[in-house]
Amino acid sequence: SQKKLAQQFLLGIGFGLGGTVGSLLAGRYYGESLFLIESLITVVAGMMLLVHQKRSQ
Repeated sequence: SQKKLAQQFLLGIGFGLGGTVGSLLAGRYYGESLFLIESLITVVAGMMLLVHQKRSQ
């Protein structure tokens, strides 16, 4: 229906704007160390996945 399409459109715009503003602010505040911080978060998340996998076996 039209209402459902309008909601999906609005959510798409909202997520797009939120992602854009979030990435701009992250670049502004973290600057040169942005990729270092992001890689550390990724490594920690990977270790948590491994721990979770071992516990569930």
